[in-house]
Amino acid sequence: MPLHSIVRFDSEIVQILSFRHSGASAERTITIPVGDFETFLSDDRSDDYQIIVNAPDAQYDVITIPPVEPKLVSRIAQIEFQRLYPGYPPFTAFFRTIDEIAQEGKTLKRVACCMAPNDYLDSVLEPFIRHNKSVTLISTLPAVLAHLVGATPETRSQTLLCGYDSSDKKCIFLLEKGCVTMVRYVPSAGAGWSEHDLQNITMTLDYCFQTLRVRPSRTITLNGGPVQPPLTPFTPAEAVPLSHELQQEYLPHLTVMAYMGKIKEDLRPESYLTAFMHQKLLRAGVWVFSVGSFAAVLLALFSLFSILSLQSELDTARKLESTIPELLSSHHAVQQERSEVEPVVTAMNALQSSRTLPELLAGLPEFAGGTVRVSSLNATKSGDAISLTLSGTIREKSFAGLQSRFEEMVSRLSQIRGLAVSSQQIDQKSQLFTIEMKSEP
Repeated sequence: MPLHSIVRFDSEIVQILSFRHSGASAERTITIPVGDFETFLSDDRSDDYQIIVNAPDAQYDVITIPPVEPKLVSRIAQIEFQRLYPGYPPFTAFFRTIDEIAQEGKTLKRVACCMAPNDYLDSVLEPFIRHNKSVTLISTLPAVLAHLVGATPETRSQTLLCGYDSSDKKCIFLLEKGCVTMVRYVPSAGAGWSEHDLQNITMTLDYCFQTLRVRPSRTITLNGGPVQPPLTPFTPAEAVPLSHELQQEYLPHLTVMAYMGKIKEDLRPESYLTAFMHQKLLRAGVWVFSVGSFAAVLLALFSLFSILSLQSELDTARKLESTIPELLSSHHAVQQERSEVEPVVTAMNALQSSRTLPELLAGLPEFAGGTVRVSSLNATKSGDAISLTLSGTIREKSFAGLQSRFEEMVSRLSQIRGLAVSSQQIDQKSQLFTIEMKSEP
């Protein structure tokens, strides 16, 4: 599972929180001086980094533009900002639509925007680029904390003045329907909300009332311990895993971890995004090439194995080829011997299988009993076949007895092995019978 790291640059320190997947507990938390960050980055094995910055020259403002399609809001707002701030250096910005208002009979969109100079963003990205580390998000502290506040249904549609305690300074920002419209960073004596911090909160409220013409419904603190009016503590949604120690120091990190992939306020410059996309495509191409190369190696090994197997079969066939003349010679010799012996064997088999006339006559049954009288027996031989014709009379008083006796006689003759009755005839008046039989080998 990939290791994600969230890096927050805060004055002279860098706070790092690492985790494996959204919703899980933090795997490590590290606080190091800015000067040691290069060493950390060179040895770290995180798969990607998400950065939270306190951009000193970032500009927050609310711009009104004509009602346009959502995909055109960013482009129109950027043009309007360049018109309002002509001397502002090249920048990267993110925009969020607050609401629509009616002004002089026209409907306009109110868009909250944050702009940060590209020079500053490039300096933030420089160590990551130098150590070939992937950065998937650059966002500001107020934009990240706005997701934490906006996740609670009670505060999602309100106008709120929010305070975050960073020990030696406090971040005070205005939220209108979940959009950051004003940010102040003010020095502080230390952790917690002191009287001096309360004065800064009161001054900021006056600025909202008198200059911005915005009246926050509440003033909330996101961390820093016990507070006094007009401040009220804020309880984050259950999606953010909190302990007291982590809430004080790593609340922005925990928010990014809880809403990973949902924070769209990204300040990565266009040049970095283009290079990042090219790098991803290059990595994908390398991966595809590696897989293809591995498949090609497997195919080559399979082909080599097939060739070696075929070569072995061919070698075996060549060895057998040398024995073909000897085999043919042996076959011809055996055929010659067979041609010499086969006529003798055939003649002996024919002699053994042919029955002689005395053997056939000896096998005829005796018809004793007085009713059957054989008057003639003719035998003829044609090749191996012998034909017999048996003639005589049967003396019975009834036709039924005559027929029964004749059938019995025919049946007994049919049971003789190798002898088949070919025709039979009896004259019931004269009681003369004729039976023709044939014997074949």
